[in-house]
Amino acid sequence: MPGFPQTVVLSDTYRKPADFLAELFAIYESNQEAWSHQSSEAWILYFQYNASNLMKQYWNHSYRLSKEELECISSSIQQFQLGESSDGSSLLQRAKTHARKYDDPAYVKAIELFIREEQRHGSHLARFMIQQSIPLLKKHWLDGIFRVLRKLAGLEVAARVLLTAEIIAIPYYSALSESTDAPLLQNICMQILRDETYHLVFQACTLGKICAKRTTLLNRTAHALHKFLMAITIPTVWMGHRKSLSRGGYDFAKFKKESLAILNVLNQIENLVAKSKQH
Repeated sequence: MPGFPQTVVLSDTYRKPADFLAELFAIYESNQEAWSHQSSEAWILYFQYNASNLMKQYWNHSYRLSKEELECISSSIQQFQLGESSDGSSLLQRAKTHARKYDDPAYVKAIELFIREEQRHGSHLARFMIQQSIPLLKKHWLDGIFRVLRKLAGLEVAARVLLTAEIIAIPYYSALSESTDAPLLQNICMQILRDETYHLVFQACTLGKICAKRTTLLNRTAHALHKFLMAITIPTVWMGHRKSLSRGGYDFAKFKKESLAILNVLNQIENLVAKSKQH
């Protein structure tokens, strides 16, 4: 894969969140130097490579969700599909400001490609939902809160809010893939999980570059506030998606543990990038 160590290419066979968490640790531990110097140009190459190497989706598969499966996942997948469908305009504006400040014009293109991947997730989920006669949502209060938070300040706040949602997405889509016997949904979830794993590292690298320009105290404060946001988000998502998560093999303790473990790895990557940029 152009611009990235070959050892970090994700396998199509991964599904369970433990596999993705192990892969994320491997990315950090085995390629510290490579990841700490990844440029926006390298991320552009990755996103372009990924767009041309997607998993095959079997849109004509005849499987129909059972009544029990529909009752379990419908309201949950509606909310996540809505969250994946943002036009990304406010994030793009912040990215342009960031690019000027850090003299990194390629970052804007990288963000555009990132947004395109997120929109593909929303499009694939919507297509599956339409096939299964699950209505699409136009708005939801929790999605509205996240959109407001992303617009409150600069790129860092937007990135941390996005990172929070993407951390939660790892156990969620892993559970969703196990919640039904629909091969198409399982494949869609697997593709999303592959994409989101790299999205997590992309955001952590961005945050590391921002933290490199600040004092240790300010960075510790930012991390503490991010942990507070996670502490609120985890039980909120659990309460709203308990049926799907439980059917996919999660209890609250497991959901919380995996989400915080991913945050811990990303903080390590963020700190590594920050230190590399200070030298």
